[in-house]
Amino acid sequence: MKYLELFENYSKIFESVESDLLDQLDSSFIENYWDKHLAYTDAEDVYFNFPNMVWNHLDDERAFDDLKSDEINNYSVEDFSDDDFKKYIKGKYLEDDERIQIYKKHIESEIDLDELEDLKVDFKDETDLDEKIRLKKSIKNIKKKIKEINELDLEDLLDEMSEEDLKEIITDTLDEHEFVESVVNDRFDDYGSLEGYVESFWGDISSIDWDWLLNYLDDDALLQDYNNNVQYDHKYDALLSYISNTTEIQEKLLEVDSKNATELFDLFDDDTENNLGDDYDFQKAYIEAYAENYADGEESDLGEGKGKALKNLYDKFGLVFEIEDEYEGYMHYVLADKYNI
Repeated sequence: MKYLELFENYSKIFESVESDLLDQLDSSFIENYWDKHLAYTDAEDVYFNFPNMVWNHLDDERAFDDLKSDEINNYSVEDFSDDDFKKYIKGKYLEDDERIQIYKKHIESEIDLDELEDLKVDFKDETDLDEKIRLKKSIKNIKKKIKEINELDLEDLLDEMSEEDLKEIITDTLDEHEFVESVVNDRFDDYGSLEGYVESFWGDISSIDWDWLLNYLDDDALLQDYNNNVQYDHKYDALLSYISNTTEIQEKLLEVDSKNATELFDLFDDDTENNLGDDYDFQKAYIEAYAENYADGEESDLGEGKGKALKNLYDKFGLVFEIEDEYEGYMHYVLADKYNI
């Protein structure tokens, strides 16, 4: 836990250093740098980071209608559940012959009608009285079951039917396309809008395939909308993370105040690839600023401060030749360590 707190405090220190540096730059520089280097150039990046902005530039009515048409034209009974079948049949006006076929379907599923016919034949041919009584009883029981089914309300009948039988009623007795169209239309009425559809199927718009969205999205307007409405605070925060890796910003900070070299030196590390560490102007600014801070008004300590600054630069970046020549009189601070003198 202590290590975590130490890391967090260390991060805050560096955030503070970067803020102190960035606060020295004009807002116009920050605005221009953002526009030139950090403004989005691809609408997909806007969608990825700020997906809800898509709604402002989406032809959602056309997308909603196309989704509905696609389901109507491509779905079959296999894409629906027994609840869909029951709801549709219960809510549909049925002709007499259609109702008869539905009841007949369930009777055929529940009762072996061939067996009934066989029993009738056996009863007619049978001469033994006891057997004739048994056959008659069996026939009566089957007819009773048929009567019970025929007396069921349609809703109760449908609740007893299997999903496969319900499917066959849709495909064989009724109109499959009419069923699909009716159920899909009802579903889309429940969704109410593309937003409702997205919420039901994908959760939120960020889960939708970008290529599909492009069919209905004004991506140029989305990109422009984002770049035109980015708040200054967001641009400022973005630049904070670029100070240690962007020579253009570092050069501007040195131009504003050469003493910024000491803070920049602390920000540069092995992970910062684009820095002024091996640049003459930066190294000279660092040496002079470090020495002044080190001496703290004591003229006699300036030389030692320059030597220590050279050593710091040498260890971290190496020294450019011009610096070695210019500060030759202080190079013993570097060479003494280099050769263990």
